Amino acid sequence: MAGSSARGGTRPGNMGRAWLIGAMAALAGGVTTALAQLDEVSPVYVANAPFAEEVLGTVDALLARGGVDEAVRLIQRVLEEQGDRMIASGDPTGGASVFVSVRERVHGFVASDAPLLEAYRVRQSPRARTLLGEGAWGEVASSYWLTEAGFEASLREAQTLIESGAFRAGLRVLGRLRSHPDAGDAARAGDAAALAAAGAAYLDAEDGWALADDWAARAGLAVPARLSIEPPAVRRAPVHHTLSWDADAGTPGAVSLEGVVPRALHAAELTVLDPEDEPEQPTRGGMQRAELGWTLPTLAGGELFTNDGLTLTCFDRFTLRPKWRVRDTAPNSEDGSTRLA
Repeated sequence: MAGSSARGGTRPGNMGRAWLIGAMAALAGGVTTALAQLDEVSPVYVANAPFAEEVLGTVDALLARGGVDEAVRLIQRVLEEQGDRMIASGDPTGGASVFVSVRERVHGFVASDAPLLEAYRVRQSPRARTLLGEGAWGEVASSYWLTEAGFEASLREAQTLIESGAFRAGLRVLGRLRSHPDAGDAARAGDAAALAAAGAAYLDAEDGWALADDWAARAGLAVPARLSIEPPAVRRAPVHHTLSWDADAGTPGAVSLEGVVPRALHAAELTVLDPEDEPEQPTRGGMQRAELGWTLPTLAGGELFTNDGLTLTCFDRFTLRPKWRVRDTAPNSEDGSTRLA
């Protein structure tokens, strides 16, 4: 071995250290690569709507050749089928990385074209009014928002949210309504102002009051008073103490049996057995079948109802006097037991 070392050979100990150093270098390189990959921006996949993109790209061509009905039909289909999906905002300043809901993009697209908006409202308003009359205001608010009925449905949505305690969500609905085609109507703006003031009173936030002031200005009303509604105080449940059977009289939780009679005041038979109802003879296993009650007594006014599996009986609640009794007349089941039909 000495000669091998003199001729430049590698000793076993050196080989092990060289392998360990190489493995550590490879591991360090792998960790560095993994960290570099973590630094990269991971792609985000959204539930996009290619059909909506295609429709928005063909609407102008349809309108140019007089296909208004087809354009409105396609727009309504997109709102109903893909309204909750995501689509590029179409804003040049935002770039292609900004996504909004299909419903928001389509509403903005239609509202920006006055002839298309008028054609849409003329063709879709009758259906929207019918659905609103049937109480389907949620569908109208989402799929027919640009119609007059859509404004009314959104007011109902905002009112429902505010009355349910979702004040911020209700105010967001009212905020979106400011871009609605009917937002300039004084009567509708007054309703929106009242709802916004109610929501702002519970939130006591400046943006909520600004929204209420804006709707009041549209309606020609005075600025609503800055009221602050405090939420009701939390009612705490009373504290119940466990019963103390061995405590002295007067101690909280002490049990007193004074006045309790030693026996029942009244007693009554639940079922008068016929000879055929007697328990069967012991089987080969030595067990004996017996009828067992399978429901608890039920009180209803001055009457007590019992069901022991053979009869349904009505007793007077206070005297246990039987008022009526119904007995099962159905044949016995396969296991020999009798039950009420």
